[in-house]
Amino acid sequence: MAPPDRERRALVATAALVVATAASYFWSYHGYGLAVFDEGVLLEGIRSSARGEMDFARFFHYSAMYGLLARLFPSGEPDLEVVRLVWVALRSLTALLILLSARKLVPLAWSLLPVACFLALPGPWHKAVVGLSVALCLHAALRALERNRRRDHCWLAATIAFAFAMHVYTGLLTLAGWAVVVLLLPRAAVGRGRPALERHLAFATTLIAATLLLADFVRQTPWPRLVGQNLGLVGSVAPGSRLFAGQLLAAATTPRAALQLSLYAVVLPAMAAALWLARRHRLTHPRVFAAVACTVALGLANLTKWLVRLDLAHLLQNGTPFWMLLAFLLHHVWDRATVVQAGRPRWHRTLALGLAAAGSLWLAAVLAYGLTSTETFVGGIGTRWRVATVPLAHRGGVLQVEPGVARTLNALERLVGDATAPGEPILVCGSPRILHYLTGRWSPFQLPAFTLPAVYLTNPEALLVDELRSSGTRLVVYDDTPVIPLEEYRLERLAPRLHRVLMTEFELVAEVDGMQVRLRRPDA
Repeated sequence: MAPPDRERRALVATAALVVATAASYFWSYHGYGLAVFDEGVLLEGIRSSARGEMDFARFFHYSAMYGLLARLFPSGEPDLEVVRLVWVALRSLTALLILLSARKLVPLAWSLLPVACFLALPGPWHKAVVGLSVALCLHAALRALERNRRRDHCWLAATIAFAFAMHVYTGLLTLAGWAVVVLLLPRAAVGRGRPALERHLAFATTLIAATLLLADFVRQTPWPRLVGQNLGLVGSVAPGSRLFAGQLLAAATTPRAALQLSLYAVVLPAMAAALWLARRHRLTHPRVFAAVACTVALGLANLTKWLVRLDLAHLLQNGTPFWMLLAFLLHHVWDRATVVQAGRPRWHRTLALGLAAAGSLWLAAVLAYGLTSTETFVGGIGTRWRVATVPLAHRGGVLQVEPGVARTLNALERLVGDATAPGEPILVCGSPRILHYLTGRWSPFQLPAFTLPAVYLTNPEALLVDELRSSGTRLVVYDDTPVIPLEEYRLERLAPRLHRVLMTEFELVAEVDGMQVRLRRPDA
């Protein structure tokens, strides 16, 4: 049943306000909060796609976003400023989708709460397309619940294919989306629709066709290899997750670490509580129960990578369902605390009031944390107002980086420029701190840098050694500080032959901020 005109007008006005606010807010710091290594990967992927050189059998990170963004740069040279403006637009659209989806769970005023959570803690800039794909899938699933038409099922399949294409780790979302359609929609959807079998066939056909159309890496990479490499990647980061969890627990005495730990601890209980609460009111509010169940299902599917890695970036980029469920919980708790019902014990209302107050204070602290955080993986406005930065010009645009980072990168660029000829390939190995494209050179491998251990899932050690020698590479920037600080992830352990080649065939000529600059020996 269509909402009253007044409610529709209020929704349209609120949606316009949300989009304008989000666009202005994200625009105000779109040049700040650089994740040095990850945006290097992004620009290298765009460059390779724009020049028709992308080979996903060699490039370790699967995503169709490189090809889509490459359409903006026909010259083959990406501009980070343009990419950041695209991220602003995608983040603003994500905020709108969160509002429209949350409106199906809670009243309009409460639907602004998950939007505020997203604005405060949006996640890293380079994951904006992932956040959009999650919000898009969720909105499509909730729309299919309401209308239960064939075209709504087809649209849901298309959004799931888009999510898979943008970030292969959301591949489990495909399975979750199918489960939601097959198991939940026929039982929970309202109104008449076409026969279930016809809808499922339309869903499956659209899902397969859209995946093959959007996910160019699927067309390039054999499925067994694609699945095997990603299972191997998950396995490779699991030990790091245990390390990060131990570090977080050890540092939980500081307020910020304790708050982050509490955020981790609330995720799964909040989903379970929302599902339980919606199930209690299933008979009186069947649409709400179906929407909550759908949100929980898609939320769990999207949080699978975070559950493996336990890092904040992967929680926030997939956080849309979680923020919506928090709003649903707080709305119902406050409702029980403020509405007097005959026959209800007084202590029930007192308990609800205490829970509502505690939950609101905790969420206010989380919002404050997001707004003041200087971490690039939180992606909030604190990266502009609370971090001293200097402009750094390079071939991909002007970056705002910390002074120490600028000094390091400028020093490396001078050393590389003095030691090599223009256009000569160099190798950046093992350091996430280097914007390797600053030098205007490219690795002999189709990688922006060695990323340990992911690179070895797609490039055997013997191939790396042979290509390093055959390419005539004379200079290596080397740092054996692994992203996951465990001894088994050091290059010496992961690829002893490659490490031996770097140590014996290249001599140390300089060191900048712990990173070694090595030149090939004349007799090598």
